Amino acid sequence: MLLVLHDMLYSKKNYQYLNVNKFTFKKFKLCTVHAYCLLVLMSVIPLNNLYAQIDFEAGYFIDRNGARVNCLIRNLEWKYNPPEFKYKATSDGETLTGTLETIQEFGIFSARIKYVKASIKVDQSSGDMAYLSASRTPDFKIETIFLKVLVEGKASLYEYSFGNELRFYYSLDTKLFEPLIYKKFYSGGHVLENDSYKQQLYNALSCSGISQGKFENIQYRKKDLENIFIQYNKCVQSSLLLYTPTKKKDWLHFSVRPGLSYQSFKVNNSVNVNKSTSFSSQVGFRLGLEMEFVLPYNKNKWRILFEPTLRNYKADDNEVNLNRVAEVKYNSI
Repeated sequence: MLLVLHDMLYSKKNYQYLNVNKFTFKKFKLCTVHAYCLLVLMSVIPLNNLYAQIDFEAGYFIDRNGARVNCLIRNLEWKYNPPEFKYKATSDGETLTGTLETIQEFGIFSARIKYVKASIKVDQSSGDMAYLSASRTPDFKIETIFLKVLVEGKASLYEYSFGNELRFYYSLDTKLFEPLIYKKFYSGGHVLENDSYKQQLYNALSCSGISQGKFENIQYRKKDLENIFIQYNKCVQSSLLLYTPTKKKDWLHFSVRPGLSYQSFKVNNSVNVNKSTSFSSQVGFRLGLEMEFVLPYNKNKWRILFEPTLRNYKADDNEVNLNRVAEVKYNSI
């Protein structure tokens, strides 16, 4: 990988290593300093991991007529609830698309993923502090989506993720896909919370084995809500299925990235050309640390790379006939 770096340095802070004919910074301030660095990075990004094919995995779907069909589904480990999915009848079969118009439910066995079609009330209120409303009441709108199943039993828990928002729903007896209400809003110059979900859960999931304090302290987040639904289903001795993917490790990778840099340095004095100078080109050593963040969706194919690099350049120019000595020291990261 080749990277050309062009820095234009103007501030006194950057002149602190430069001393030409013992001129002070104020007398030298009209100079423009150009630094050109041609870096040869001795590293190769493993693109084969980024572009590897995402496999079709054993799963099923239930069509709009209620027929269950075993198939192979392309597992993207969706971050957001998908509006559709790709599947095949056989490994060498044609790739087809399942949509909200044709599918009631689908799942992938080994990944423990399940989505069900549902028409739900979705609060349109933003959770962004810059866009909070002044109303405590949710702004509901009916949407039909594939709702992600988290816990399935007598009481079931679901998740809907869209944009920067996350909403949770539950089903129990005759109540289907009820929204658990949580909303931040402004009132009297303060940020307040409508945490009605606590009372909803207390009314719906009260059981002798669950203390009232559990409901009072529960947070509106996936782990807390999953735990209370698991406890309730165990308390009433209900069958229980969890659709939580197996935890993966090593989301962060480090590696040392040494390399060589080809650098030169030139000073142009627009007032007195005799005070312009060019320093010798050098091949120097650079040292970098690559940090790779693996994003936990789309089968880990999306990654963020960050590589801070330390390099330096030091040279001097002594021209006797011009009675001039120039020295430069340049460090960067």
